[in-house]
Amino acid sequence: YGDTLDTPRLLDSLRTTLASHPVFCGRYNASPPTAVDLNNAGVPVQISIHPSTLSEAVAHLPTSGEASVFLRTAHEPFVPTKEPMDPDQGSTEAPLMSIKITTFAGGGTAIGILAQHCVVDAEAQILFMRHWACAYRGLPLLPPPVHARCYVDKAAADAPIERPDGFRVHAIKPGEQHMPEFVGVMPQINGPSVCIVPLDGEALATLKAE
Repeated sequence: YGDTLDTPRLLDSLRTTLASHPVFCGRYNASPPTAVDLNNAGVPVQISIHPSTLSEAVAHLPTSGEASVFLRTAHEPFVPTKEPMDPDQGSTEAPLMSIKITTFAGGGTAIGILAQHCVVDAEAQILFMRHWACAYRGLPLLPPPVHARCYVDKAAADAPIERPDGFRVHAIKPGEQHMPEFVGVMPQINGPSVCIVPLDGEALATLKAE
C-alpha cells in the first residue's frame, strides 16, 4: 500500500475479521492434517519498521506486462518468520496463519501472510484479505464468509460428489494417501527464484470460461 496504514486500526480490524474466520486461529489436532481444533490459539502478528522506502522494496516487481523472475529473498523481509510453519509438519503447536505488518521510511505499508495450504488455498486467502480490508474501512464483510462443509460418507468415496452450489468434493478412501496434483513438479518449482507471469482480465476470463 502506498499509504502508511494505521497499525492499531489494522490489528483491531484483524481481530474482527478473524472472528469470522475461526479456523485460522486454531491448530492441527493430534492426527494432522485431517482436522483442525478450533481452540482460539491465535494468529501471531509481527510489527516491523523497515529503513528502506516502499519504492526500493518493490523495485524487483515488473512494471510492464512481461514475465519477470527474481530471487525470493527480495520479498522475504516482508513476510512472517517461516519457522515452525514451513515446512508444514502438521505440528499441533504451530500456527495455521501468521502475519507481518511492515511500515516503510517515507510512507507505505506491506502486509505479508503465511498460511498452511492444508487449511486454505489462494482464493480463500485472497477473500480473507478482502474481508480484512472491509473491516479496516468499517464495511460489512462481502461476500459473507461461508464455512459450510458437506458430510462425505465413506460409501461415496469412489466418485466426486457434486454439491448443490456446484462445489466439487473428492472423497479419499480411509487409509488412502492423497497426492496433490502439483507434487510431481515441486522439485522443479521449489527453488530460490520467483516467477511472475502477468495475466490481464481478458486472458483470465478466457481461462475461466474454458
